[in-house]
Amino acid sequence: DMASAGHRYAVVEASSHGLSAKTARLRDVSFDVAVLTNVSHEHLDFHGTMEQYRSDKANLFRALGAAPDRPTAPFGVVNLDDGSAAYFREACRAPVLGYGIDRPDADLTARIVEETSTHTDVALASARERGEVRARLNTPGPFNVPNLPAAALAASRLTGAGVRWVAALAG
Repeated sequence: DMASAGHRYAVVEASSHGLSAKTARLRDVSFDVAVLTNVSHEHLDFHGTMEQYRSDKANLFRALGAAPDRPTAPFGVVNLDDGSAAYFREACRAPVLGYGIDRPDADLTARIVEETSTHTDVALASARERGEVRARLNTPGPFNVPNLPAAALAASRLTGAGVRWVAALAG
């Protein structure tokens, strides 16, 4: 229905349960982009070990580029602040971009400018663009901030638009 309506992209949260060979719920889904926000101690009741949990999540990155004739060149996006970033980069045969908080080595870095009880203002700096662009998250707290550079980096690469344009939509 989405394709018939002219939509080109869909954002899907791929859970580690769905990516696991135990359920194989996402086995037949072809993804063009994979984003890693973090690997934490969640879902160990299902996966058993951190190693298995990380491996199951990495199945999303391993599958990128496996389906031929895709309209979008596959790529990954990883949170460089997460200790598993290198593992996911190595699991992926497609190019992988990195983002982080106050990370000059990242393709896109975020810096918290102001936190209030109603919002968080963030400055984004791209390795490919000059200067910073500001965006406002209408949710308080630093735990929401890493989602912004992850989404902005993926959307910018998918659309070919600069991070400044993408961030302007968020802010």
